[in-house]
Amino acid sequence: MDKTNTIATITPHTYRNSFEFEPGLFGINTEVTRKGFFGGICAQMLNNRKLFMGTEGVDGWACTDFIRVIDRPEESLCRSNFVILQNGSMTQTSAMIAPGTGREYEAAVWVRAISKKAVISFGIQGEERAFEVEADGKAFHKLAFVFAGRDSGSGIFTISVKGEVAVYEASLIPTDNYYGMRRDVIENLRALHVPSVRFPGGCYADHFEWKESLKLPEFRKPVDGRSKLFMLRDSWHQDCVEVGINEFILLCRAIGAEPEFTVSLLRSDGEDARKLVEYCNGGIDTEYGAIRNALGFDAFNIKTWYIGNEPYYSGGPYRVDGGLAAKRTSELVNAMRTVDPGINAVICLVSDPGLRTRSVDFMKNLDCSFEYVSYHWYYGTGPTAAPDGITACERMKRTYLHDVDEGLEFFKNELLAPVWDRCRVNVDEWNFCWGSGSNNALLISNALQLQFFARNSEKYHIREARFFMPVNEGMITVTPAGSRLESSGELFRLMAGHKGGRVVECEADTDAVDFLLTEHGDHFYLSAVNRSAAPVSLDLKGFTFAVGKEIVVRECSFTDNNYSIHETHKAEISGNSILFATFSLTTQPF
Repeated sequence: MDKTNTIATITPHTYRNSFEFEPGLFGINTEVTRKGFFGGICAQMLNNRKLFMGTEGVDGWACTDFIRVIDRPEESLCRSNFVILQNGSMTQTSAMIAPGTGREYEAAVWVRAISKKAVISFGIQGEERAFEVEADGKAFHKLAFVFAGRDSGSGIFTISVKGEVAVYEASLIPTDNYYGMRRDVIENLRALHVPSVRFPGGCYADHFEWKESLKLPEFRKPVDGRSKLFMLRDSWHQDCVEVGINEFILLCRAIGAEPEFTVSLLRSDGEDARKLVEYCNGGIDTEYGAIRNALGFDAFNIKTWYIGNEPYYSGGPYRVDGGLAAKRTSELVNAMRTVDPGINAVICLVSDPGLRTRSVDFMKNLDCSFEYVSYHWYYGTGPTAAPDGITACERMKRTYLHDVDEGLEFFKNELLAPVWDRCRVNVDEWNFCWGSGSNNALLISNALQLQFFARNSEKYHIREARFFMPVNEGMITVTPAGSRLESSGELFRLMAGHKGGRVVECEADTDAVDFLLTEHGDHFYLSAVNRSAAPVSLDLKGFTFAVGKEIVVRECSFTDNNYSIHETHKAEISGNSILFATFSLTTQPF
């Protein structure tokens, strides 16, 4: 032990009541938002490819000699706006358009000739192909070709026409995509070993039409996200619904996770929710179970259903009226249980001081059983510059010192006190903040949050948690060229050493280190976060250090994403870093 370092003495109390480490804490929430799907999970390279968004022109496309049609959606195969090119062109220039060497790609357009004959050319710069089309009375033609990628691609996709042609949508996608999703991102999601995945959100759930998502992707109507400008800000406030329910199920199967689904309070009534559960879980002798079977799927058997998402913030009539929200929640849950009585219902409550009376009204009017209470836990927003970033980091690191959360205290001691013994909490959205890419401040916050959940799972009945959002907001960074697991993703992998263990109560003589200790029969597993910038040596009373791994960061910063992982044979943590270590019991601990 390095005598020049601060020494943190940790005293485990193995004789006191321990409790099971909850494996459900490792779930994820995959919302269609920002760069989570377009630019993340989805393999599609063209933004606003169904030409939905725009004012005078088409967002993301530079158009010449064109007419933008916004009042005849029935003419488009995806019921969107479209463009008529009259000896004109349309071009998208984007870093997302980056076909790589050694892979094949399909370029496609869906068009209809208006002039008797026309010639349409399209593709990335240097790889265009020309097709002749005729006005034959058909609603549309799909024109497509496959080409070999090259790393020196220009980032430009162009459609040009000689004659007059209606252009409904376009596509540029690698041919080795997995049902419209990127295989490299799926591999990184699989590496996290998550037990469950929530979809489609989050706020996006109030915009997702599940029946629409059963169509082939080219026929799905794009989603208009302009009512929540933060949601689809990286895709011109629209989403082309590349991932529907069926693709989501295939994603879950590919990564070995259980699917979970959010039902919208705003979009669904009892009958719609019943049909949704019937589609997902019903037998083939039911109307919607037969539709699912005809599409080639066995029952999904989705167990956990989230009834709404933050209706207290953006729930229209349910935002301020807790009683009304409770009645709609009850209607949905009771209807859903007529199809599958064994589902787990997660209800939406809020603990914000100004909204607590709404939660009280909700519980007074609730007329259905439930299995979980939803709880969303964000620390704040991510400052990007000093001194605000430095101050936020220091404040964040001290937030979890006393293992008390005011919102959960309100749930436990007031709102849910009469039924607390049977209540379970699902922290179905948590992160330092949403909308931020990977950085070292997120890493430290995520580690502190996870350890808080585990240490207090019995106190606050925290049985489940869903990290928001793994792709491009913490765990996995995706670029056109590839994807990589980030520090918070590595944190998940290393924290998994606690699975199967029992949480042991400990005391420490310093606040410099936040820790979690679990017992595994023949060994103990420790994760420890160094809150300070200086190295700290650990003295775990009655235990012998065996081997460990450390995530080492240079500084706790919202602008620094540099980190390293290395094996260590010393019970020592670098400044602002995290240690994961195995210990053996050498003497009877206190």
